[in-house]
Amino acid sequence: MDIKAGIDYCVHSGTYIGGITLPKHEGVATKALVILVGGITTRWKQIVSYYFTGDSMNGAVLADVLKEVFKKISAIGLKVHSVTSNMGSANQVMWKTFGRKCETKNYVLNPVNGENFTF
Repeated sequence: MDIKAGIDYCVHSGTYIGGITLPKHEGVATKALVILVGGITTRWKQIVSYYFTGDSMNGAVLADVLKEVFKKISAIGLKVHSVTSNMGSANQVMWKTFGRKCETKNYVLNPVNGENFTF
């Protein structure tokens, strides 16, 4: 999600805000990354983590962030059944870090006969 870039001074905390908060990244934040967990059999969702990022990010760092989220939600008894992301370059690196091959296809298999079904 795009956010307005800028550094401001917070008088309450005595610190500057508006910088990148994603580990191993620096600069002024231009985007927000939100990690959300949701139910499959019941309707619920909860934001569990967020980071301010720049225009680009290292997908390997993103993989480390997700591993930490997996550990914490597993510790409270939740199970990860699915992860959804767009296929931006950082996310493709993240999936490759997890050992998944990223391919773009312009077709799906026809569920009736298994042949390519172009869309």
